[in-house]
Amino acid sequence: CFKAIEKFDYKNLILLSLLASIATSTRIIGILIPATFSIIYLLSLTSKKNILKNIIQLIFFLILFYLFLIIHWPYLWDKPFYNFFSLLLNPELYSINMKTFFEGNYISTNFVPYKYIPVWIFITSPLSNIIFFICGISYYSKRLFNRFEVIDKKENLFDFWRGKKEKKDFYIFLNFFIILFYLIIFKSTLYNGWRHIYFLNFFITYFASFGFYIIYLAIKKLNKQLYLYSLTLGFSIFIIIKMFLYHPFQNIYFSNFISDNYKNSFEVDYQGTSGLRFLKNILKIEKTKSTINIGTASFYDMERSLALLNNTDKKRINLVYQDYKNAEYIYSNFISEVDKKIDDKYDVPKSFIQIDEFIIEGVSIYKVYKNIKFNSSK
Repeated sequence: CFKAIEKFDYKNLILLSLLASIATSTRIIGILIPATFSIIYLLSLTSKKNILKNIIQLIFFLILFYLFLIIHWPYLWDKPFYNFFSLLLNPELYSINMKTFFEGNYISTNFVPYKYIPVWIFITSPLSNIIFFICGISYYSKRLFNRFEVIDKKENLFDFWRGKKEKKDFYIFLNFFIILFYLIIFKSTLYNGWRHIYFLNFFITYFASFGFYIIYLAIKKLNKQLYLYSLTLGFSIFIIIKMFLYHPFQNIYFSNFISDNYKNSFEVDYQGTSGLRFLKNILKIEKTKSTINIGTASFYDMERSLALLNNTDKKRINLVYQDYKNAEYIYSNFISEVDKKIDDKYDVPKSFIQIDEFIIEGVSIYKVYKNIKFNSSK
């Protein structure tokens, strides 16, 4: 896309249309790539002379994009226009209404609050990223506002940028906020944190880098670059250490600037990366048993973790899920698709006692319970 912004020729348009179609079939929100690119280009046309030629090129790009999309996306083969627009305008029709644990409450995944995305981004991103992002997005917003103020209509200068680099900044800025508004306006279903929109981290990192550069330019005038380098290096070393501490559970990273109680008011291990650790520990504890019956007080599918074991160990594990009366051990990573405050689906029976809890940086990842009344001869 950046190459097409720099040079609007047929070669770049063909490549962009192909890659944009793949992005769209991967996530429907990828449609914003050709949409916002078209907006950028139409804004650019206000200061160009040969408008008709450029309009034809833009139409060529959009038609080619949709053709590529239909060719490689079987979902559109039956009703290409109906299926596409129904998915784009009504994403909730293709979602599953579940519960997710957010700030201590079980909320519907189809009706998450407006603060859902900002909160998740803030608590699971390094503080340095957030600080630099706020600096970058604030500075750019101010600069963009100033561009609106100085538009010279007499000279037909309607560009909101000065040069191709600023045009790229505007493109990223436009996409970031359109995506946020799309998610809010169309009430997009979001399961278990912001895992479905991790691509937003690209935009955050882009403007965090932008913020770092702006701060660098300001400090450079004072000849104080060493302070910025030292601060950034300190943040980087801290994050690296944290990644080693969390390994191999980096997906549950939380910022250290929030309390442990607050961390534990969210779902943290939907991917179930801790399941493999649990199974390996149980296999060590029960070395002599040929069959170990495992229950799960969680929506997590333990089959994922079981698939990572070798064939010999797989045969020793018998998953009984919520058939607790036949379970020797129960694993819970606290993931639930129902409201556990009013639904007893994942309640651990009183015949089980807690024997283990896996905690990282104050976050409870999973608990293990043992059946004190289990009779293996049954």
